[in-house]
Amino acid sequence: MKASTRVLQLVCLGKVNVVYYWGEKGGLLVDTGWRGSSKFILGAIRSKRLPEISLIVLTHGHLDHSGGLAGLVDLLPSVKVAAHVLELATIEGFGPRRGLEAIKTLPWLYSRPIEVDYPLNDRDRVPLFPEAEVIHCPGHTYGSIAVYLPAQRTIIVGDALKNTFGKVLLPFSSQDRKLAKKSVERLLELDFDTIFFGHGTPIYHGGYSLLKKAFYKRVVEC
Repeated sequence: MKASTRVLQLVCLGKVNVVYYWGEKGGLLVDTGWRGSSKFILGAIRSKRLPEISLIVLTHGHLDHSGGLAGLVDLLPSVKVAAHVLELATIEGFGPRRGLEAIKTLPWLYSRPIEVDYPLNDRDRVPLFPEAEVIHCPGHTYGSIAVYLPAQRTIIVGDALKNTFGKVLLPFSSQDRKLAKKSVERLLELDFDTIFFGHGTPIYHGGYSLLKKAFYKRVVEC
């Protein structure tokens, strides 16, 4: 568990990261990890006496990022849920599953369908947290988003990027790899220093320069 200014990363089951930010309206949780992560997430936040989670934002609907959603909703009856409009079918359970989500033999990994309170679009202010902005990052999935915190000069990118083995790269699989590359270009239009990833170690300082270098030297060549 490591902290930036008002931002905390928690490494959940299966080495999937969730990110917690606290503001005037309580706590904002970005992603929920695998199913079974909810008690760990709440325990870590409460052990530091931080504000209760008031909003959960999902960067996308894959089960390693949304699997803990139902458990958190059960434990936090007043919590609200937000996700990009293109991810609603997956999260609310009325659309087809793809990739790992389509494997019928692993039902215990899935969260049950949960209604999304706030459908999001590109450049929306995050509900309850107007200091945070939604950045649409299609590619890994068509509804993938990042959460941008300008005052912290921080971006939370979900699976738009990964930081593994000392390299910042596109995710292993994407619905549209060309869109994934264009999404990195969009991220490089922002002013940030810190990057939190869905998988891999955060970059707390010099994130913009490192991402720009990685993009032009590696991501374009993938």
